[in-house]
Amino acid sequence: MEKDMAEDKKPLVSLCSLALSTIDYDAYGSHLAFAYSCGRYLPDYDFLLATPGRMAIDQARNAAIQYSKDRGAKWIFFWDDDTILDPKTLVKLIEKAEEQDIDIIQPLYFIRGDQFPVMAFVKDKETGKLRGIKDEEWDNADGGLVDLDATGNGCTLYRMELFDIVDHPWFLTIPGQYTEDIHFFSKMSLTEYTPSIKLDTSFSCGHMTENIAINADNYRVVRSMHFLDKMKEGEKKEQTLSGLEKVTKSVAKALEEKGKRDFESAGKFYRRRVDADTEGDSVGSEAGSSASEC
Repeated sequence: MEKDMAEDKKPLVSLCSLALSTIDYDAYGSHLAFAYSCGRYLPDYDFLLATPGRMAIDQARNAAIQYSKDRGAKWIFFWDDDTILDPKTLVKLIEKAEEQDIDIIQPLYFIRGDQFPVMAFVKDKETGKLRGIKDEEWDNADGGLVDLDATGNGCTLYRMELFDIVDHPWFLTIPGQYTEDIHFFSKMSLTEYTPSIKLDTSFSCGHMTENIAINADNYRVVRSMHFLDKMKEGEKKEQTLSGLEKVTKSVAKALEEKGKRDFESAGKFYRRRVDADTEGDSVGSEAGSSASEC
C-alpha cells in the first residue's frame, strides 16, 4: 500500500513569492489568477507555497529553497510582488522545461530601471563577462527559446537539483558589487555542471514601474517616457544624451532648417501663383513683378 502511494505521488512545485512591500492591486489580482491556473491546468503536479517573512532578499530566497528541499520539491518558481503574471506562466514554463530538459527558464521580463532591458544575461564573447541581452538577440528569436548564461529572479523557474550542485548560501547580495542572482550563477560556473538556461520569448510578464507595468508590448513606450523625464532635469541633460540621442538631436535640427527652407519655397511658389493669376492686369503685373524680385 505504501509502495502504491509512493508511485502515485505527484512531482512537487514550490511557489515562492517574495512580498517585500505593499503589493499593487493589479499584481495581486494577477497572482490570484496565476494560482488558479496552476491548479486548473497542471493537475499532474502538487504545489507548495514558500513565502518567507520580511527579510533581506537573498536570505528570503535561501530560506525558501531550504524549505522546498526539505519537502522534496522538484521545481521552485520565484516571482516578486511587483510582477504582473500571465495566468499560465507556470503552465508554459514547466511544460517546456520538462519536454526539453531545461534547468532554468523565464519569460520576457524587463528590469524596471535604467534603460529597462530584459532581465536576462549572456557572456560577452570578447570579455567573457556577463552582459545584458540585447533587444535584437531576443527579438530575432521570433517567439522561440534563447540560450542564456544567467537570469534574474523576478519571474523564474528553477530545477531544485541545482541547489544540490551549488552549496549554501545559494544566493548572496554583495552591496555595491552584485545582486543575489549573479552570486548563484558565479558559483554555478565553477562547478563541472553546465545548466540549460533559457529565455522563453513567446510571452512576457509585466514588471511594475512607477506608473505602468512594463512588458513586451510597451517597453519602447516606457523607455521613451523615461528618456523624456530625464531630459526635463536640466542639469543632467547632457549626461543623458547618448550617441544615438545626439544623432536624433542633429536630425531634429536639420529638419527644422529644412522646414524653414520649405516655407520660403512655398512662399515664393504662392507669389508666383499670384503673378500668374493676375497676368494681363497692369496692377497685378506690377505686384507680381515686385513680388518676384523679393
